[in-house]
Amino acid sequence: MPRARTVQGNQPTYGSVTPALKGERLGPPKASSTKGPPSGESPVTVPAKGTVQTPKDIPQTGQVKYEVGNPRRYAVKEYFEGETGAGGQPQPRYHVDMTIGSDGIMQGDFVLRGGGYRSGSLFGKEQFMKAKAYFERKLGRDSVKGMRSDWGAGDNLQIFNEQFKISKGKRLADEAAMREAAQKTKTGEWAEEAGFRRVTIESSQRGPGGEFTQVKVRFEK
Repeated sequence: MPRARTVQGNQPTYGSVTPALKGERLGPPKASSTKGPPSGESPVTVPAKGTVQTPKDIPQTGQVKYEVGNPRRYAVKEYFEGETGAGGQPQPRYHVDMTIGSDGIMQGDFVLRGGGYRSGSLFGKEQFMKAKAYFERKLGRDSVKGMRSDWGAGDNLQIFNEQFKISKGKRLADEAAMREAAQKTKTGEWAEEAGFRRVTIESSQRGPGGEFTQVKVRFEK
């Protein structure tokens, strides 16, 4: 998992690269647009003390459909009644769309959370593991060599920046600190569990304040 957006975490996520997946990518496909929460719903609650809080990840459950037939693509989409795209065709609000290249590297798009809401049916880590299992079943047990992620926003990038500062505090060189930070993200945790423990930072960009604004990383066996 464009490159496309990813999500993080073993929690229901919107998304990740989500777990925690908002605005993140696991590879090249462009992320598709999604509709916001249904009208009349509000993610804002008022606790007893009167302070207003905005909780995250309120679950929404729609109709889940798997797209099968292509051994190099794993896609599952969650639709909600009345939501359509161009030409009046149904448009999913949440989706996972993973592909695998001839090099055995998975990449794709996780859109499982947004606007204070998340899918109540699709979960980031679970779908990542299902995609890996699908490719292994279709292409062979040793077909999956690793995964690629592209973080341009969202929880993965936030955690990466936080962990990079911690790693630099241990006097690690930049490259080593970046690799360690990548392993501490939610996607890094997925990769670890999948056996992808070798980390390569393919490229990175930093903003005026010094924080990373984009990181492309590859996890391999």
